[in-house]
Amino acid sequence: RVDHIIKFDDGTQFSLEPQYRRDFCILVLKLIQCPDLELNELQAMLTSGKYNLLPAHMQSFEKKLMEIYQKGVGSILDLVQSMQRLLVEPSHMVSPVVHKSSIIGLYMRRIMIFFDKLSFSQVVDIYQSFKRYYEKNVNKQHIEEATEKGKSGNETSENELESLGIGNINLNNSQSGRVYWSRRQAELFMAQQSTLMQTNELAALSPPELQDRIRELLRANPEFAEAHFLSYLNCLRVKEFCGAIDSLFHCFDRNTIVSESKMSSVEEKSKSYRYAALNLAILNAKFDHKKIALCALKEAIMMAHEANDNTCLQYALAWLYKLSDENKEILIERSISKSSDLSLSYLTSLGIQSFAQFAGVTGGKPSLVYD
Repeated sequence: RVDHIIKFDDGTQFSLEPQYRRDFCILVLKLIQCPDLELNELQAMLTSGKYNLLPAHMQSFEKKLMEIYQKGVGSILDLVQSMQRLLVEPSHMVSPVVHKSSIIGLYMRRIMIFFDKLSFSQVVDIYQSFKRYYEKNVNKQHIEEATEKGKSGNETSENELESLGIGNINLNNSQSGRVYWSRRQAELFMAQQSTLMQTNELAALSPPELQDRIRELLRANPEFAEAHFLSYLNCLRVKEFCGAIDSLFHCFDRNTIVSESKMSSVEEKSKSYRYAALNLAILNAKFDHKKIALCALKEAIMMAHEANDNTCLQYALAWLYKLSDENKEILIERSISKSSDLSLSYLTSLGIQSFAQFAGVTGGKPSLVYD
C-alpha cells in the first residue's frame, strides 16, 4: 500500500511492514512510560535488536539530534511546529499522520500545551538542558575517538573537534546528571516494582539499583511519600532494619504534611496514623521484636476502634493471633468469621490456613484440621 511506504531525503523508500509498525508503537509506549534515559542508554535500547526499527529511522534520529544541537533554540521551535503539522488532517479524504486521540497523539498534544505556556527564557533553558544532555552522552564518545586517532599518529586539531560540534565542552556540569520523573511515571514505576517484589522478586530491580532509582525519583518529586514506602519494602528485602524504619517514618510524615496542606478531613488524618501504627507493628514483627510489635499493634487497634474501621481491625487481628500465644484459637475463629462478613477474602483464606496449622500443631482432630 502507498500509505505504508515512506520516502527519505536521499530518495530511498521503505515499506512499513506490520512488524515495524508494531515494534515502533511498543517502543514509543515504553519510552512514554519510563523516566528520562541517558542518550547512550536510549541508543543501546534502540540498537539492542529487541525492536525491529528501520535503519533510516535511526539515521534520521541521529541527524535530528545533531541538528537541534547545532541550530539552537530555533530548532526546538521548528520541532514543535512540525509536531503540530503531524496532527493536522491534510484533507477530509486523507487521515493525519498521527491521530490526535492515539497514545502518541495525546502525548504530543500534551507537550504542545505545556510548550505554549513557556516564556522565551524558559525555552532557552530547555535548549541549554538538551545541550548539556547531548554533550554529556555523545561528545564523550567523539572525544574518545579523537583521542584514539591522536594516539595512532593522526593529530586531531581543535578545528576538527569544533566541526563535529564538540568544542569547548564542560562535561562536569552539575545539572547534567539529573533525571526527571513525572508523577505518572513515578506511580507506574512504583506499581511495577512493588508487584514484582511480591510476585516475582528476581524480575524486580536489584536492591542497590532500586534504591538509586528511588533517590532519583525523590529528587524529582520530593513530596512523593509513596516512594519512601517502596524504599521501606526494598529495605525489608535485605533485612535492613534502620533503613526500613527510617523510610517508614518518612513515608507517613510526608503523608501527614501533604494531608495538612490539602486541608484533609480529620478522618483521613486518623486513617494515616492508624495504618502507620499497623505498619510499624508489621515491621517489628518481621524482625522478631514482639514486644514492640504488640505495643504498636495495640495502638493501631485502639485508633481503629475509635474510627470504627473494621478493615484495619481485621488486619490488626490477623497479626495479633500471629504474635500472641494466648487465646490463639479464639482470635483466629473471630478473624475468619469477621473477615468473611466483610468480604476480605485474603484474610479469610489466611485465617483458615492458620487455623489448620494451629490445630495440626496442637493435636487437633483430623476432621477439624481438614474441615
